[in-house]
Amino acid sequence: QAAKVASDVRRTVKSSFDEHGLEKTFSKIEMFLATFPEDENIILASISLVACTLKALKAGSALSLVSAMLMQGLRTRPSFASVVFFCRQHPESDDLFAGPSALIRSLTAQLLRQDFANFTFCQKNVDMEGLRGGDVGVLCPFFEWLVRQLPQQKTVVCVVDAVETYETGEYEDDLRTVMQSLLRLARDPNLLATVKVLVTSHENTVSPHEIFNEGEGILLMEGLISNGDEKGMMDLDGEL
Repeated sequence: QAAKVASDVRRTVKSSFDEHGLEKTFSKIEMFLATFPEDENIILASISLVACTLKALKAGSALSLVSAMLMQGLRTRPSFASVVFFCRQHPESDDLFAGPSALIRSLTAQLLRQDFANFTFCQKNVDMEGLRGGDVGVLCPFFEWLVRQLPQQKTVVCVVDAVETYETGEYEDDLRTVMQSLLRLARDPNLLATVKVLVTSHENTVSPHEIFNEGEGILLMEGLISNGDEKGMMDLDGEL
């Protein structure tokens, strides 16, 4: 059933998006999904998700919807800890919740709420001043430490949407630090929990590509070029 739906999705959306970009994106998504435990519900939901979101008139909207719906699905499952940050919701430098520091603070807060509600911290082991000050050099190691406390049966899914928003001179160094921290967790063979990282970019990016070496559990998705014909995908959306 999953294979049939995937085939229908491919056939329908090929007429609406640049074919080369579409094939590349589908392959990346399928490889990413294949790293999850065998769960037909997740796979089917994810394939349906691709069909629904690729109909968006703007590729950026589609990628953000992918991120949001993936989080919505995973947060109903206790074996997953899902954390997400939508960079385009906080583009201005005077926004208290903008920038890589806010990104990693948000991911940390979400993880704490989901899995550390009854956890007691020894204050001498935590740099509270650095955490309050938003120092990514303190926040990233703290986030990594939290993930290392999770049990083997837990899967952590980290989603960073529209990462290109912070690819500026002001934020670039801190963004690199945060991305390297997340990827370090995803690639650590000694970690008990499983970590998967999904980063979306609505435009071509430079910095993330320099540090991304896509492999198991790691996916960088970029926008597709629309040919302007979304009718077939809307029909398929209704069927799904």
